[in-house]
Amino acid sequence: MTAFWTAMLSLFSAPVATAPAPPLDVESIIQGVERAYNQTDSLEARFEQRYHSKVFRRTRLSKGTVRFARPGLMDWQYESPKRRRYLLDGKDLWVHRVDEGELMVRRDYDGGELQAALRFLWGRGRLDKGFKVTLLKQDGKRALLRLVPERPSGHYKQVRLAVRLSDFRISDSVVVDAQGNENRFKFIAAKYDRKLVAGDFRFQPPKGLKITEVP
Repeated sequence: MTAFWTAMLSLFSAPVATAPAPPLDVESIIQGVERAYNQTDSLEARFEQRYHSKVFRRTRLSKGTVRFARPGLMDWQYESPKRRRYLLDGKDLWVHRVDEGELMVRRDYDGGELQAALRFLWGRGRLDKGFKVTLLKQDGKRALLRLVPERPSGHYKQVRLAVRLSDFRISDSVVVDAQGNENRFKFIAAKYDRKLVAGDFRFQPPKGLKITEVP
C-alpha cells in the first residue's frame, strides 16, 4: 500500500527521495509472526506440497485444502495425487487414506515434536521455544527464518519459514528431515477469521470402515 500511495502522490507533487525502511532483527520478526497469529482465530487456504527426495532426486507434488482454528484444530484434505485427510479435532488425530479405504486414529495427540514449530498456526506454542531461530535473509517484502531444534531430533534437522513482512503471515514452510529430504508447503489464497467451530472439525468415520488405533 505504501508504494501505491507514493505513486498516486507523485501525480500531484515533485518526487521526494525517501530512505528505505531499516531491516528488522530476528526478534522483531518472531514477535510480529506470533502477534499476527495470536490475533487470528482461524485460517483456511489451498496448499501445494512439494516433497523432494535427496537420494532419488525426485519431487512429488500434492495439492489440497487446509483449515486451522483455535485451539488445536486442523484439517488437511489432500485432493491429488491421492486422496488423504489428516484431521485433528483438538484431542485425537484421524488419518483417512481415502483411496486405499484405510482409517487410523491416534488418541490424545499432542502435535508431536516436529509440529511444535508450527503450532502457532492454530494458537499453540512459540516460534522460539525449543528452537534456535536464525534470520537467513530479508528483502523488504519477505524474511526467511531457520528454526533448528535445540535438542537433536532423529526426525528432522530444521524448519524454514518464509514470512511476509507486510502482515507477518507465513507464505511457505520447509521441513528438512534427517536424510536431507525437503517437504515444502505453500499456502495459497489464505482467508482468515472465518467463523469455524469445533463441530466443523468433528470426524465421522465412514460406515463399515475398520478403525485402526495407533499408539
